[in-house]
Amino acid sequence: MASSLTSPGLILASSKAIMEAQRGIAFAAQFSTDFSAELQGVGKTISVPVFSGDATVFNESTNDYETTDGSIIPVQVTLDTLVKVTYKLGQDDLLEVNKSSTSRNCGIAGGRAIGRKLEELIMGLLDYTHATAQATSFQVSKLGKAIATAEKNDLDPATLVAILNPDAYGDLLDANLNNAAIQGNDIAGALGAKYGIKSILCSAKVAAASASGVNKSAGFLVADSAIAIAGRGIEQAVDGLYNEYGVETDEKSGLPVTSFVHGTPGKNARFMNTASLLGVKRTLESSNKAPGYIQLVTA
Repeated sequence: MASSLTSPGLILASSKAIMEAQRGIAFAAQFSTDFSAELQGVGKTISVPVFSGDATVFNESTNDYETTDGSIIPVQVTLDTLVKVTYKLGQDDLLEVNKSSTSRNCGIAGGRAIGRKLEELIMGLLDYTHATAQATSFQVSKLGKAIATAEKNDLDPATLVAILNPDAYGDLLDANLNNAAIQGNDIAGALGAKYGIKSILCSAKVAAASASGVNKSAGFLVADSAIAIAGRGIEQAVDGLYNEYGVETDEKSGLPVTSFVHGTPGKNARFMNTASLLGVKRTLESSNKAPGYIQLVTA
């Protein structure tokens, strides 16, 4: 993990935060992301490039490498969500700030909050209104049929991320308990590979299957380029207020976590913060050629 922090306490807090945010990071990593430790403020717009295209046969007679086969959709994502966890440090905590207990526990709580919010933001984009189509009468045993529905709607199965509600995901795991391929660390990828898709995830935040919310939704099949996600470090609000301020990034995804300790002028108080600045958007909002998602409906 890359870090601009120097004190042992904040380095430990940030490291723990990133470890605890892995659930949300696992969701984000499935889609198009633009993460950076660059410091930005709330409301900044980030252009996230989303790539798509089909291979064509090279024309040797023209030796043409400039005929465009793919497309790059610049998705303008607003960093509109600053998620943070703040703790007020008592005098004893201040003395212990560079030791394990205070820093570790602040980081763990902050990371969990960031991970939950990241998952919540992604799932908030997936609903009945914006679905490309619905796969009806869905059962886990008929996941293959749902994938076929996605392919009929021009969604490449190799790019699909299945996000199932806990009941459907539990049924899927039960059906695959004896599959040695899913007994390693990458259960999401191994389950996906069995069905010929990218991965399979679980979320309790699956939206209703109709505008009225009557029909039950078991989840979604989402193209990995259907969602664009941006994240940045958070710029300092007031210069000179902070005892230390820095950003640490997740080694694999690049997700930035900002950590800082600051004091309140005129008050004998210090506060430890763990935070991330995030934004998400459907790529269909930027181009009618962008891929979408299929909603899985049980009724």
